[in-house]
This record gives sequence, structure tokens and C-alpha cells, in this order.
Amino acid sequence: MEILVPHSTQLDNERIATSTPESEAGVRVVRRDHLLVRYSHWLNVPILLGFILSGLSIFESHRNYIHQNPVERRLVEHAIAYPHSSAFPKFKLDRWPLAAEAA
Repeated sequence: MEILVPHSTQLDNERIATSTPESEAGVRVVRRDHLLVRYSHWLNVPILLGFILSGLSIFESHRNYIHQNPVERRLVEHAIAYPHSSAFPKFKLDRWPLAAEAA
């Protein structure tokens, strides 16, 4: 909120650049952004909060995944001994989709 002072002065009673000339005394109109612009800016607040919480969730799930690693939990001696590990000798990757090979 802006309060209009008749004359803005410094300590030594000199007028500063923000003062209103005496001949133009009145109400100063401050143009605001369009309502759509203001709403769209405030809409970014919950969206940004959602992105931050999503990132923290991904970080936490990755950390939980690492802690559930069979080698880390001492369920197996080496990753090769765990049949569902990518280090297992008989592990085979799926084929690339044909659309990905064309690119």
C-alpha cells in the first residue's frame, strides 16, 4: 500500500526526486498488472512447491532403493549371485523399440 505525502523532503528540507510538484497535487495512480498476470504469477507458487516435493520424493526413493540393495543388505556376497541384478551373467536387456532404432 502506498501512502501519498504532500511533499517528500530530506532532513535539510530539500525536495527529492520522488516529490510531487505543488502545481500537480492530487492522487497518484499506480498501474498494476492485469489480473490474469497476477493470478498466473501466484499460480507458480504451488506448482514450484509441487516440483520441489516431487524432487525430494525421488531423492528419498532412490536412497531407499540403495538401502534395499541385496549386496548392501548382506543378503548375497556379490551382485553376480543375485539373479535379478544387472550384474548377473545371464541377465539380458530387452530389445530397443523399432522407433528408437530409426532415430
